[in-house]
Amino acid sequence: MACSGVIRVGDEFTSLQFLVEDCLIDGTSSPLDITNATDITIRFQHQDGTEEEKPGTIYLGGINGDGTDGLVEYITEPDFITEEDIGTLQGIAIVTFNTTGPYHSSPGKFKVKDNF
Repeated sequence: MACSGVIRVGDEFTSLQFLVEDCLIDGTSSPLDITNATDITIRFQHQDGTEEEKPGTIYLGGINGDGTDGLVEYITEPDFITEEDIGTLQGIAIVTFNTTGPYHSSPGKFKVKDNF
């Protein structure tokens, strides 16, 4: 993966990361501890407007590397990033807990460029 949120057509095994935060009553936010999540899904919207859901996982390379930092990821698979995605790929993480239901990350936007 290239830096600064830029990915290329055909990139495989690229980590796309999302931060899930808990909104606090004072208007601030803090990373949500997702270690006890029962489901992590990433919903992507492709350039043509179609949506696709992929399974997400706890990002083990984060600040704490254990889910307490609220970071989730999707590792791109072959043929996930295609020429039709050139422009912007958007995504949002949905983390579900048995006791409190789903939490959503802020939308992530990834620039998609062609390979030269």
